[in-house]
Amino acid sequence: MKTRVLLILVGVLLLGGCEKSFLPRQISSSPITLDNASQLIQLQRVGKCVIERVAWSPKGDLLAVTTYCGILYLYDSATLLPTISFDVGKAISSIIFSPDGTKLAIGYADDYIKLWDANTGLLLHTFEKSSKGNAFEIAFSPDGQLLAAGGKVHVVNVWDTKTGQLLHSFPGNNTFYVYAIEFSPDGDTIAIGGDYGIELMSATTGDTINAFEYEGVVTELSFSLNGTIIVSNDGQVLDLEAHQIQNNLGELCGMVFTRDSNTIITRSHCCEDNVSFQVWNIITGQLIHSVELPQNKNRYPFDPYALSPNGETVVTVDKNILQLWSIETGQLLRENQDHISWAASIAFSHDGQMLAAGETNGFIHLWDFTNGRAIKTIEGHTGRVSSIVFSSDGKTLISGSWDKTVRSWDIPSGQQLSEIKTDGYITSIAISPDSKLIAARTEEQNILLWHTGKDEPPTLIESPVYAYRIAFNLDGKLLAVAGNNKIILWNTNSGELLHSLEIPKDFEFSTLVFSLDGKFLASGGIAFSSWEVKTIIFLWDTTSWELLQVLEGNKVIWAEGPHGIESIVFNPASDILASGGGDGVILLWTPANGQLLTMLDLNSKTESTLNNVNTLAFSPDGRYLASGSGDGTIRIWGLP
Repeated sequence: MKTRVLLILVGVLLLGGCEKSFLPRQISSSPITLDNASQLIQLQRVGKCVIERVAWSPKGDLLAVTTYCGILYLYDSATLLPTISFDVGKAISSIIFSPDGTKLAIGYADDYIKLWDANTGLLLHTFEKSSKGNAFEIAFSPDGQLLAAGGKVHVVNVWDTKTGQLLHSFPGNNTFYVYAIEFSPDGDTIAIGGDYGIELMSATTGDTINAFEYEGVVTELSFSLNGTIIVSNDGQVLDLEAHQIQNNLGELCGMVFTRDSNTIITRSHCCEDNVSFQVWNIITGQLIHSVELPQNKNRYPFDPYALSPNGETVVTVDKNILQLWSIETGQLLRENQDHISWAASIAFSHDGQMLAAGETNGFIHLWDFTNGRAIKTIEGHTGRVSSIVFSSDGKTLISGSWDKTVRSWDIPSGQQLSEIKTDGYITSIAISPDSKLIAARTEEQNILLWHTGKDEPPTLIESPVYAYRIAFNLDGKLLAVAGNNKIILWNTNSGELLHSLEIPKDFEFSTLVFSLDGKFLASGGIAFSSWEVKTIIFLWDTTSWELLQVLEGNKVIWAEGPHGIESIVFNPASDILASGGGDGVILLWTPANGQLLTMLDLNSKTESTLNNVNTLAFSPDGRYLASGSGDGTIRIWGLP
């Protein structure tokens, strides 16, 4: 057993180390070619993934953080430094510490519950599903010997945490869905919240002890420390002894934590950008204290948060950053920025020494690709960084964002050099190979074009098509603009319209790129018809402008709309085309004949845009392929 624990701890340490480094575990000695493309493997994964749920330990000394990659991290709450991490799987619906803090119970959307040792990461028990949907909400008894769970059907299951044996399976008489579940302080009663109020059940017999029926769905509830009062998310203060509603505090969003038998701390403003917490006297209904955390339009009401056991501190997740706040003063106490968010754009510097990643939260991260060290995080954008490019000398970074700005940054200092404000979201920017000309797609049919190093405003070009994607060719003399079932090509010196490439109707562009040898132009997107939706990549010969290949690529994923091909990129030799999409798969093609060389799967288990491949970049030496995903990771692919 000691050997097994040691091996697990070694694996955990290795996993934690990999998350902090961009240096591939194995250095590829040769570039990716047509002959060896089928041998590509994932060398490295960087980023701790998008945060899914957070939970405090009973003593308040640890924070458990689960991610969409299926990794759980434990952080020291005093320092927000990680102590251990281990793989707990995906699709987590709930997480809770045992009362003594030594175990973690995790409920999964596939109806299982797993019990983990919080000190070693060992899996102790898997509580099998006894009926569909019983892992949504879970609760420990005060002595930690029982674990109760409820879910989609009106059944509450109770297990022995030592043996893993199912002890009871009780029907909930007054509810169909079990949205909340909690043991009373003495462990004798289980309170369940559902569609029609709150029901109190005996923890041993399952008999109904009491019921408070009213309109409204109860998704959270909490017992007072003396067990005589229950407060629910709809603001109901229930007096269990008098069997009546004592007060109504109004809508309370999320968890209600009882600090003592008369005072509670709640969160409100469920549907607003700001986050505030209130301290109430539940006997009188009086608001004692209120604190509002700084308003941030990128924070959403459903972002994870949790109050500390002593009610003094709250942990929130803002832009995928863990933040600890004082409930008394509203001051930020400490934060952890280890978890990057959705990687919306990535780029290598021209010498391959640096890798940059732009996030949906507005941050830009820079790494030294030779040693794996983080160089800096650039802050300034307030919206998704949709496109980033390096200057040819590697000293400047240009970024376009959904905050309607194009900005340039001095890489050594991280300072902003310039800012161009536009009238719409920036979905695409392009820089000529000599870095003297920059183009940006802005709102409607407008394109901004300007010369770097010149003190003059950008030229506004009105495109004859709805400009969505833009790209310069190898010598910078051609600017391609994709939109409205057309690709048009301009001479950047004269402004003359040279060519117009027709695309089949009902085609939505998502990508546009020239090969580095200038021989190919590739565009990708989604094609709609009356009977199907599919992804297509078009390949043109840039000499004759003949359509060479039509490739059917990644599977269309439906998640808040169709997601197909998100990114395409040529390798430096221009004999390999890589495409990535919403299905979490990277496809490598031969552009000359349209042959599919290989497929790299990110092992997505669910059809979710969090698992997509939305940005790709080859290193300048052709040895590595980098991919960025919505799960908060960047992966490096190469030869073993």
